[in-house]
Amino acid sequence: MDLQPGWNLVSLPVGEVSEVLKDTEACVILSYQNGDWLASVCAEDGWHGRLTRTDFGLGYWVFKGVYGESELPPTPEWRYVRETSNW
Repeated sequence: MDLQPGWNLVSLPVGEVSEVLKDTEACVILSYQNGDWLASVCAEDGWHGRLTRTDFGLGYWVFKGVYGESELPPTPEWRYVRETSNW
């Protein structure tokens, strides 16, 4: 998977986060599911967090980059699209 530096909004294959993102430089993954944000972050000993698996039909925010233990990546910019009747 070719991720750009920073935040990427992507769909991913079904599987364990550690396997799906193993050949990337991703360090954070976020997904909004059933009214709740799920996240995991990478560390030297693997991925940690509530988002452990990727699933069919969902979108994921994936951050490519390396950050220290006390530093978090910047928040992705949320843009809202107003639905129209012809959408």
